[in-house]
Amino acid sequence: MAAGHQHSGRRDVDAVAGRFALRAILAGISGRQWATSFSAGRRLVADTRNSTNPIVDVDSSDPNAITEPMTAKWARLADQRYALLLALLQQFFTTEESQKRLGIQQWCFSGAMYPLAILSEKLTGLNRRPGVMLKAALPFTLPEVINLPPDAESRLALILRRLQRTQKLSMNC
Repeated sequence: MAAGHQHSGRRDVDAVAGRFALRAILAGISGRQWATSFSAGRRLVADTRNSTNPIVDVDSSDPNAITEPMTAKWARLADQRYALLLALLQQFFTTEESQKRLGIQQWCFSGAMYPLAILSEKLTGLNRRPGVMLKAALPFTLPEVINLPPDAESRLALILRRLQRTQKLSMNC
């Protein structure tokens, strides 16, 4: 280890996980195989779009659901920020002009990823269920519309609606 360089333990794990996630996103978009032998030890992402048991539902009996009313508000805001991030990433990868890509990239970080980091901190300090000390986390619920519309005007309208929803939800938290 170089002098003055310190390992942060958890940050190293987060950095590796982040690089793997980025590679998975790039592989899905470009068709390139980055990791061929990955096997998750547990379910990483739940597709709750058609679920009868969503992860954020104050009336749910699922022990993993976020049912604390105030926590559920924060989790819904996080889900909208996540939906915004997914749309921005897709817009980034479908935009060819480098100057526009740079602006979208900045929005990915400042408009979606940074707020998700703040929401993650907030949620991990809140109880998942009333009267239970289990803490919540980012739910990562997939949005109803995953793939952006093919035409530019409709794509931007969808991104704008998601941004407006995050602003509306943030007023309730």
